[in-house]
Amino acid sequence: MNEVQERSARVLWGLAARASSLGCALRFRPGAFRAFLVSAMACGCLSGILAASAAAPPNDKFASAQLILGVEGSTTGSNAGATSQPGEPVHAGTASGKSVWYRWHPPFDIAVTFSTEGSVPDTVIAVYTGFALGALTPVASNDDATPGSRYASVSFKADDSIDYWIAVDSRPGDGGPLSLTWSSTPSNDRFTSFRLLDGSSGMVRGSSAGAGLDPDETPAGGSDVTGTVWFAWPSSLSGDVTFDTMGSEFDTVIAIYVGDDLGSLSLIGADDNSGDDGVTSLVMFHADPGGRYRIAIGGRNGARGTYRLTWRQTLPPPDNDDLSAARLLSGTTGEAFGSVDGATAEVGEPPTDGRAPTASVWFRWTAPRSETVFFTAQGSLFASELSVYTGTDYTDLSLVAMGEDLGAGQSAFARFEATEGTTYLVSLDSEDATVGAYTLAWNYEDLRTPNNEFARARKLIGFSGRISGENYRADNEPGEPMHAGDPGGRSVWYRWPSPADFRVIVETAGSNFDTLLAVYTGEDLVSGLTLVASNDDFDHQLTSRVTFDARAGVAYYIAVDSATDHGFKVAEIGAIELAWRPAQSDALIVYPSKGMVGTRICIGVGELEKVKGVTLGGLAADFYLQDGALNVLVPPGATTGAIEVTLDQGVTQTSSSDFVVLPGSPPTLAISAPSASWVRLSWPSQFPDFVLQWTDDLSDSGIWRLGPSASLVGGEWRAELAIDPRNQSRFYRLAIP
Repeated sequence: MNEVQERSARVLWGLAARASSLGCALRFRPGAFRAFLVSAMACGCLSGILAASAAAPPNDKFASAQLILGVEGSTTGSNAGATSQPGEPVHAGTASGKSVWYRWHPPFDIAVTFSTEGSVPDTVIAVYTGFALGALTPVASNDDATPGSRYASVSFKADDSIDYWIAVDSRPGDGGPLSLTWSSTPSNDRFTSFRLLDGSSGMVRGSSAGAGLDPDETPAGGSDVTGTVWFAWPSSLSGDVTFDTMGSEFDTVIAIYVGDDLGSLSLIGADDNSGDDGVTSLVMFHADPGGRYRIAIGGRNGARGTYRLTWRQTLPPPDNDDLSAARLLSGTTGEAFGSVDGATAEVGEPPTDGRAPTASVWFRWTAPRSETVFFTAQGSLFASELSVYTGTDYTDLSLVAMGEDLGAGQSAFARFEATEGTTYLVSLDSEDATVGAYTLAWNYEDLRTPNNEFARARKLIGFSGRISGENYRADNEPGEPMHAGDPGGRSVWYRWPSPADFRVIVETAGSNFDTLLAVYTGEDLVSGLTLVASNDDFDHQLTSRVTFDARAGVAYYIAVDSATDHGFKVAEIGAIELAWRPAQSDALIVYPSKGMVGTRICIGVGELEKVKGVTLGGLAADFYLQDGALNVLVPPGATTGAIEVTLDQGVTQTSSSDFVVLPGSPPTLAISAPSASWVRLSWPSQFPDFVLQWTDDLSDSGIWRLGPSASLVGGEWRAELAIDPRNQSRFYRLAIP
């Protein structure tokens, strides 16, 4: 019996058993399956039998993609009962219609392989980036991993700032149990592809999952050590240095070498279990200025996993380590650069926030006028405490202000009312004696760059544009993250609500200093921001560029800062040029993709000022320019069709897909108050494409956000909202996403 016959037999046995439970007797001859189906229908039990057929799997649709995690793993499922959606791409050139979806976000930059080996049906696989089914960008796809095989496999380099969507489909008519596995190889698996470590101290994380050994590599620590990952650390100063893997999730072995190729390395030191947990590693050695050291982390007995590598160099103390040698500051505004590398705490030094100081440096500043002033330890590479005192020595210090400890890469901030002529002593302390560079800035509150603060972000509008700015009086805020992994120190903020779902490029080309660029989502620095994309030097230039998939209505916060090369140079001031544009400059961007007569369509087109006319399905449509976009109203009598925009001299641009005109008029949103504590919003059931959106700001700068989900009750969609008079007013509308 072959595979098809075996599966058919299982189906027939199941149908016969189901028929028996319904009081029917089914008889069939081998090879007469078609006749059996006709007979089953005649006996009146087919509907009961077929009711047991496979339902659609939970990850059948793109929006319900199954989340998978980690650098390696596996999951099982089925595409029996799966379907394809309107607008879904053809995966690996095979139009089947039985696709299921997965979503994966890589925890690190890695090379990854996805495979369907072990699946029952003949599968295909495709990987995409993007946020909407109709706007996906292909990454990789495959039908047969090897000639004649029934499983598929793809490999690609994954970026840890991007979500990936994986579609698994099968040959037409084939469906059933699926197996999806993924595995990875770290980017620094080989000696020649080392990960560079910067600074006299620091910490990096990564994974050794999938790592192997270089040809002819002989790891220190024994023959059972495998899965090495490589690093390079250049020492700029003389001093003892410690490397450790404490906090790693597997039994590590670490080795330090010098040498420029694998075959001629000289071992400096190696360790297995000197970490504080008995399975991680710690090694100490003396580093010389200009030395280039190679670090290898391997796993004992084949162990692999997430590693944490920390290094710290012992250095001579800075000149302003003691209060008596406090560094003199002057003026209404300024910056002081330095490092706490080698800093100590003196006897009698006052505690900071209830904690004894460990590595402090001191400054002395006399206020030139009376006004509110703030001191900021901008973007330090260590968790810092900032304290301001009056007095002359440790016997008579009086605390004026104390900054918050906000963690590495964030600003400690002290604000106080300065009195003209008063001398203030400022202490910057590194928690737990962690070393690193700092930028201490001071400024009067009335002298700051307008969009220096997140809450005062400058608004950007439209699909594309360019604006100029500066960072002359800018600094970093308390709680502000490091942008592109650099402490920076002179950030300004922009806020851009995306008008549609599309891939966008943001860049600082034309700025006259070394920029950092980062894009976030989130409401404020206190509750936390989510990084979307970041960049330091794009294409080996000093300016920056990021590309990401924007979603309609989402407010993106863009930070432009000045690079310090991780504390090795001063954060610069200068003129900022910030530009944003669609990644596909020759394509019309249309949002939404469907709507009723009267619906406003937002269209991204390169040269707005040259637009002369717009048609939808050949019918002329009214349009106007607003917020950097072409706005078109679906005209009466319009039918589904392409949108065509006519520019000067008869040049036309056409949408890549049809705009779908839905029947009827837009629904009316009804509101009722069944009780004093909650209200109900509802609309007719024949409008399932609409969702609730809300805003608390009806001005042009307001953002419409996705509202509460609605449930179908009787003949209407309903959403119920609690009433709380303490909350700010919210405004609701219906829209097609």
